[in-house]
Amino acid sequence: MIFGGNKGFTVFRPEKIKNDENIPPVILTDFSLFNKPVAIGKETDGVVILNKSISETDHITLSYQHSVITFEYAALHFTSPTNNKYAYYMEGLESNWNYVGNRRSATYVNLPPGEYVFKVKASNNSGFWNDKGISVRVTVIPPFWMTWTFRITAGLLIALIVFAGYKLRIRSIEMRREQLEQLNNQLQIENQERQKSETKVKEYAEELKLLNQTKDKFFSIIAHDLQNPFITLVGFSDLILTDYAEMNDSDRIYYIEEMQKSANLSHQLLQNLLQWSRSQTGRLEFTPRQLEIWAMVQENIAFVKASADKKEIRIKNNSSQAQFVFADESMVNTIIRNLITNAIKFTNLGGEININTLPVDGFIEISVSDNGVGMDETTRQNLFKLDVTHSTVGTASEAGTGLGLILCKEFVERHGGRIWVESEKGVGTSFIFSLPSSPLPN
Repeated sequence: MIFGGNKGFTVFRPEKIKNDENIPPVILTDFSLFNKPVAIGKETDGVVILNKSISETDHITLSYQHSVITFEYAALHFTSPTNNKYAYYMEGLESNWNYVGNRRSATYVNLPPGEYVFKVKASNNSGFWNDKGISVRVTVIPPFWMTWTFRITAGLLIALIVFAGYKLRIRSIEMRREQLEQLNNQLQIENQERQKSETKVKEYAEELKLLNQTKDKFFSIIAHDLQNPFITLVGFSDLILTDYAEMNDSDRIYYIEEMQKSANLSHQLLQNLLQWSRSQTGRLEFTPRQLEIWAMVQENIAFVKASADKKEIRIKNNSSQAQFVFADESMVNTIIRNLITNAIKFTNLGGEININTLPVDGFIEISVSDNGVGMDETTRQNLFKLDVTHSTVGTASEAGTGLGLILCKEFVERHGGRIWVESEKGVGTSFIFSLPSSPLPN
């Protein structure tokens, strides 16, 4: 660009003009309290705030009473000082920079007690910023009543006062209550004893009523179960007596076998009933000792082998040898025999029964599992209930009484164990019971 003048021409090349890229240093120039500069090394409100120039200070400690503070600052760039720009912020109080143009001071009022960092940055007249800037830490000491020491002490003192008042009040109430208790003690004791007696009488009456109802129903079921085999015995014996001459050998054998089945069923029912009666009256001996479970299972399998062979049922003893339980031999035999017999009854022709053992928390869990007809949930829930005992016909029309499972439950619980059933209709059933592997503590 060329400009004419009184003395000739002036030539101006804009592309040769360059921005000033010198980054300006920033310093703090002064620090004021209540708009009065703080003198170096002199006390303010009894304390020395600045031991050296503010430009050389990196930490200032203030009292909560110093509620108005002012920092002054400058950028050391003198090409065009009025065009230098500034920004500041108080870390811990603010989250963004305050861009204040060419203003060279920052004032804060009523800073809450805490730790802060005052930061300043500046740019030169060409807009190049010194982003590093300068900073100074500021600590505002709280009043003594806002310190944790005071709060904890005050809290403890208040708690102590409240506790002392509470204890005095409680003591007063207790003394009054003791006086009332002394006056009414005898009457209360008499009332309590009378109420206890009445409650016990009611409980005993309800228990006796329920027990009688349960046993009445139970014996009604037993009478019905006994009646069926005797009807068979009487009926078939009459037929044999009246028609013996007209019968051939196969007919006679058939009727004799049916009579034998009825006699065996009646005998089994009476044996179970006798054992159950003795257990209820405390006359059944209980003499537990160490027993090898594998040998007992094997013995009971041999006992029922004939019944299993008739239905071509395989019985597998999968229990571990040298595995012992602490139990009464007679009761354990009754439990195992009843459960295997029950499994045979409800297993189809050619089925399979498995007996397994598993040690669990000081007990041996013994399971008798079949792949028979299974049962629904209602039947499963009622299996061990005395007042709903009923017989179910087996897969080969075998009769039953239901008393065997009641007896099993009584004997298992006598040993401190438990018995339960897992079953799925059409898939099979598992009866599982537990016996202690060593004497249980009293």
